Amino acid sequence: MVIIYESRGTAREWKMIRKALKEAGIRKVKTSVWLDEVTGGLLNDPRDFKGHGAPDRRVYTIRVEASDEDIAAAIVRRVAPDYKPYKRRMDPDGAGRQEASARKKKNRTYLIFTLILFLAVCAASVAYFVLYGRYEAHKDSLRKYHFKTSEIANFDEVDEKCKETQYKDFTDAFRKGTVKRVYAEFSGSEDADAMYYTVSGKKVLYLTQNPDSEGFKEKLLNAGVLVYPKADVFNFEQDKINTAPKKKSMVNTASIILDIVMLGGLAVFMILIMRSISGKTGLRGESGRQDDTPQAAKKTFDDIGGLQPLKEDLRTVVDFLSEPRKYEEAGADLPKGILLVGPPGTGKTLIAQVMANEAHVGFIYANASDFVEKYVGVGASRIRDMFRKARKKAPCIVFIDEVDTLCVKRGNDMNSEDRKALTALLTEMDGFRKDENILVIGATNRIEDIDTAALRPGRFTDIYTVPLPETTKERMEIIDIYMKGKKFADDFRRQDFAREMMGRSPAEIKDILNEAAIISVQKRLGSIDRACVEEAVYKRLMHGHQRDNAETDPDDLRMIAYHESGHVLIARLTGARVSKVTIIPSTNGAGGVTFIDPPQRKLYTKKMMENEVMQLYAGKVSEYLVSGRDWDKTTQGCSNDIEKATYILKDMVDAYGMSDNALVNMNILNQKTGEKSAEYIVELSAKLRDQTVRLMESHKAQLDALARELLKSETLYEEQIDSIIFTKESEPAELS
Repeated sequence: MVIIYESRGTAREWKMIRKALKEAGIRKVKTSVWLDEVTGGLLNDPRDFKGHGAPDRRVYTIRVEASDEDIAAAIVRRVAPDYKPYKRRMDPDGAGRQEASARKKKNRTYLIFTLILFLAVCAASVAYFVLYGRYEAHKDSLRKYHFKTSEIANFDEVDEKCKETQYKDFTDAFRKGTVKRVYAEFSGSEDADAMYYTVSGKKVLYLTQNPDSEGFKEKLLNAGVLVYPKADVFNFEQDKINTAPKKKSMVNTASIILDIVMLGGLAVFMILIMRSISGKTGLRGESGRQDDTPQAAKKTFDDIGGLQPLKEDLRTVVDFLSEPRKYEEAGADLPKGILLVGPPGTGKTLIAQVMANEAHVGFIYANASDFVEKYVGVGASRIRDMFRKARKKAPCIVFIDEVDTLCVKRGNDMNSEDRKALTALLTEMDGFRKDENILVIGATNRIEDIDTAALRPGRFTDIYTVPLPETTKERMEIIDIYMKGKKFADDFRRQDFAREMMGRSPAEIKDILNEAAIISVQKRLGSIDRACVEEAVYKRLMHGHQRDNAETDPDDLRMIAYHESGHVLIARLTGARVSKVTIIPSTNGAGGVTFIDPPQRKLYTKKMMENEVMQLYAGKVSEYLVSGRDWDKTTQGCSNDIEKATYILKDMVDAYGMSDNALVNMNILNQKTGEKSAEYIVELSAKLRDQTVRLMESHKAQLDALARELLKSETLYEEQIDSIIFTKESEPAELS
């Protein structure tokens, strides 16, 4: 059973929904109430409080069978439009509480680790700024020795900025040969008492005493020292001075290390945040694959209506998966791929799920769009990942929906990423070993778009067509399946509904019956009656709602009644069955509708196709007769009928050889032949139109009687239709 309602502190709403479910005829409804012990004081919803008392911490739950889920959900939406599911779920048996506790513990671990990392980054940042501040302070202390002397006005200011040393330090540096420049005056001049010098490797301007002895300058020059006049010290530029002492390299190294630590910590912090987000939202770059879908666990071949020959073939494949040994002893190999081809809604996905369930093997579902990516290599890697999982779960069924998207024909307009994804799929299918027991099932409704390489033997070996239900019996089987769990009134007739659903898929039939159940709940009925089903047909198939005929002009309504009566009359006179006809208009513009059930045949003769054209012309011809035999007074309401009839006539003349021409396909001949073909089509159309006029004129009484009864009842069913047409001929009576 599935949960369709779960909320905290909503006892009144819970009781109302439970009552509405019982009134709707849903028999298996399980309800439960349990206490929420985890949220504690985190209750902020006003509904958690009963009046001004203590908060209501009870959680109210309703479960129904999976087959009733759609109807029950609709009832919940109607009774409680503001309903929001309870997110912090814990089952009364404690399983949910354990899961919540484990989740909280994991989140707490992530939080603590992230907090520690954040504090480490902060500590590293503080250390960096402290060291950097010390370095700046040290650099400021050295700036009195590092200056631009050209901006100083006199020697006194230079003396204040220089580093003063003893003459002994100068002589030691001189003996070592490290003195590079000397700025001094000699021969007892006014400024000869002091001199400036620099030392190799330090580039700091030093100040010391000038001995100004005889031969001192010559001694400096002989030692290779550059001697400048003292005034040249004003040209000593600051940018030539290395302002960083030895400690500077240590500070730089420390700052680089701290920068790396900070950037690394920030990167790890962001990775943890992204992992946390991706874990909650599922944005990990994986495809939409699902393993062991829960729907497959409850479905069997009995849940598939019709398709008897196909089910027999698929049972053989299921038996192969279940007991491969007996087939291997006979030398048979399991087909690597099966392709299910059919219109949308025919049950291709359901078939794959049923096969996995019947064979008791693993099941992996994927949509082909999951492997079509713009990023290089992503689609191919996802395919390899999917088959890696399938090998671990072998024996296993891999179902790929809309496989034509992945296996599209290769051409010039195909990008390289799509080619890689297709190649990866074909390579994986070729790589199966006999003992792996992996079956790939693809579903498509566009087999013409699939690349021929995927259809060759050894890949999608078996191709099965999953058609729309062709017979009334098949549609009744499908209706019986989807009627389970629903209560229907006595006026609903399965056989009539099955005839009305000719050409409709099982998915459409399920949708109509589900909508009918919702309508019955909205009308507060105890069961689903015929009116609910008819309204559902209007909403789901005609994409509109029934309108009141009181809004329709009487002349238009009369014309609509004759139009639909004409379709009914000619259909019955040419051997087709009519399950229902109505003139109730819909909001999508349709004035009426006739449900014709033609004879179920595999082959159609020329006469049968002409009868079908006459049935389509009947609405227009009926308007012609009731308008005083004036084509100019007929309406545009038959445009769709004429379009369908034209296609049938074109196929009869051009493709089926049903004209007076030779047995050739006119579609592949030249343009002049096409023009001649159009003449034949127009000629045949006029002939069938005249036949329809004559046939309807000979049964004008039945036409008038049908139109009169339609105007009175708005809807006629098969018994009423046949009683009017096949009784004694009614007296001709023109409607006023």
